[in-house]
Amino acid sequence: MIICEILLLAAIVVFVVDLSGFTDSWRRPLSDWLRRKTGYTIKHFPPFDCSLCLSFWAGLIWLAVRSAFTLPNVAFVCFAAYLTIPIGTTLTALRELMLAVLNWIITKIEKI
Repeated sequence: MIICEILLLAAIVVFVVDLSGFTDSWRRPLSDWLRRKTGYTIKHFPPFDCSLCLSFWAGLIWLAVRSAFTLPNVAFVCFAAYLTIPIGTTLTALRELMLAVLNWIITKIEKI
């Protein structure tokens, strides 16, 4: 069960950080505010703008919350964090496949 939870957590992090645009929506206003106050601009803000980093730390926190902090579980968290790029690619491919199927259905309906 914990393996499934860690993979789902990684998928959620990939969606939020890499695919949804949420990272840009908070980083840009924060950077503008800091530039006005201190002259500093945020270009990279780990672990919050890196899906690998955030998956790793969120996974460790999840293991701690679930009282499942064992070496195999930590190793699986590392593995799931390492898979963030393929997870993102898979999510994007699923979206594109769904769009292609819907477009095919729409063209068939329009021909009727």
